Amino acid sequence: MTPTLCAAFCTGFKFYGLEYSSQCFCGNVFQDGYPKVEDGDCNYVCSGDNSENCGGFWRLGLYSATGASVPTINYNLLGCYVDDSNRALRDKFHEDDKMTPLLCAGFCSHSKYFGVEYSSQCFCGNVLQGGYPKTPDGDCNYTCAGNSSEMCGGFWRLGLYQIQ
Repeated sequence: MTPTLCAAFCTGFKFYGLEYSSQCFCGNVFQDGYPKVEDGDCNYVCSGDNSENCGGFWRLGLYSATGASVPTINYNLLGCYVDDSNRALRDKFHEDDKMTPLLCAGFCSHSKYFGVEYSSQCFCGNVLQGGYPKTPDGDCNYTCAGNSSEMCGGFWRLGLYQIQ
């Protein structure tokens, strides 16, 4: 596998991508929930040419066959908020054992707000419901399931972000 071989295989699609040295994927739509990461994360050499990189471990080296682009997501941390079973953010929910704020931002890219909770949960919403007060940032003390160097809320504590 090489980028050139994958591009040829994906003729007629808007996007193609390489992963794990030898895998090639094609598509016309880039799905929500898969945000851009550092280019250095795509550091596996291609199985067909060791002078080129072909993605990484759960990292897709993405190319556009047509000049189409994947939008980037900018967001700001608003703080740690109390949550309960009625939910402060109610539009969408996603749980993933690779959860990080960046992954949640990608999943919620069409929302105004997103929040991470309980290490692996992601909530999206255009409205932050009333009655969910801000709490000390230290209450959001659970590490992210997908990256133990980041925080992903806590027990009934929502790390709340606003998408720019």
